[in-house]
Amino acid sequence: MNTPQQARQLIELYCKYYKLKTSDLKRNNRYYPAKVIVRKDAHVNTSTMRMALAYFIFMHFPLRIKEVAEIVGYNDHSPISSQRKVVESYIKNNDAFFMPYYESLINLAK
Repeated sequence: MNTPQQARQLIELYCKYYKLKTSDLKRNNRYYPAKVIVRKDAHVNTSTMRMALAYFIFMHFPLRIKEVAEIVGYNDHSPISSQRKVVESYIKNNDAFFMPYYESLINLAK
C-alpha cells in the first residue's frame, strides 16, 4: 500500500527529474498561479507539474485532499477539486502539453 512517505519521495524524485527543488512547486500567489522555470535546455511549467502530481497522488495514495494540496504546493484543496475533471479530460484526449508531464510521473512512480 502506498504511504504518505512514498508520496513525498515521489514528489522529490519528480522534482529531481525536472532539475527543480521541491520548494519550486509552491504556488507563488493566487493572482499569478503559473510559474515557468526557464533553463537553457528546457522550460518547465510548475503549475502543470503540480496539477499532474496532485491528481496522481490523490488517485493512488490514501491521503485526504487537504494533505495532497499541502505536499504538492497548493495553498488549499480547492484547485485539486476543481481541476480533477480537467486532468481526466487531458488524459482521455492525450493532451500534447499535459501528457509529457503526466507520463514522466507515471514512469517515476513505477
